[in-house]
Amino acid sequence: MQPTPAPNDTLQQTAVCPEHPERASVAPCERCGRFLCEACLASRTPPRCEPCDVRARDPLGLLALPFSIGGALSTGWKLFARTLPQILPISVLFGIFGGLITYAIEANGGKSNSADRIFDATVGLVSVGAYLALMVGVAEGAPRTLGSALKEGLGAWPRLFGARFRSGLLILLFTLLLVIPGIMKAVSLAVATEAAFREPNLDALDNSTQLTEGRRWEVFGLFVVCYAIVFLAVFPIGFVGSLIDELLPISGAVSSILIDAGIRLAEAYSCGVALAAFYGLKRSQGQELEPLPSSAG
Repeated sequence: MQPTPAPNDTLQQTAVCPEHPERASVAPCERCGRFLCEACLASRTPPRCEPCDVRARDPLGLLALPFSIGGALSTGWKLFARTLPQILPISVLFGIFGGLITYAIEANGGKSNSADRIFDATVGLVSVGAYLALMVGVAEGAPRTLGSALKEGLGAWPRLFGARFRSGLLILLFTLLLVIPGIMKAVSLAVATEAAFREPNLDALDNSTQLTEGRRWEVFGLFVVCYAIVFLAVFPIGFVGSLIDELLPISGAVSSILIDAGIRLAEAYSCGVALAAFYGLKRSQGQELEPLPSSAG
């Protein structure tokens, strides 16, 4: 006696593709449930139809938006707000280290500016990588946990450091020639860090230069507005920290940590704006994004 087939087996055997009724379904879409034949299967892991695959890879719809100043600012805010629960502890964690370094140097009569810059250009870049990992995950439908974002930020450190170091060196050299060429070089390399993170197989500086070609006045305007917003956000934090320091002198370390963590939160927003600008410029220049690395997706 033949065993009775399970309901799911019978359904799979009789299901056909609605777009191609002559073809049997190989799998249902994991998002909408529509049966798909081989030709309609846009993604295999997991199985998805083309519309659902597009929505899954671009849940906010920002990858289809061309570059604009207002669009980059608003999209950057969305990315920042969506990832704030993970960004906040990262900012506090690195703010503790950065703030304590600042406090220790200033408590001994030294100037902390050089130490701050060295810390931000080295260890601090791990936090930048973690911010970008979180925001790329939200933008492209591959959310990261706090731990995986920190791990990814650490793994991206060499290429982020390389992109920042090379960019800074070129900007300095062009600035030594004349100030205006230095500014224009900075604008052309405005999304080099984001390019280094998101498209590791391409040269980050060349990538940024190509993306900003023909849009540099707009990119310049974007970052003027962005840094003005960051300044307006950081100034009250610095004022509160200084006030705490004056009222409670024993809490100097706390105020240093507060200021440092606040600056890192503002930096996270600027990362979101730069990443949004990167996506928009890719769209405006008609360039396809490289697939996400398998370790990231």
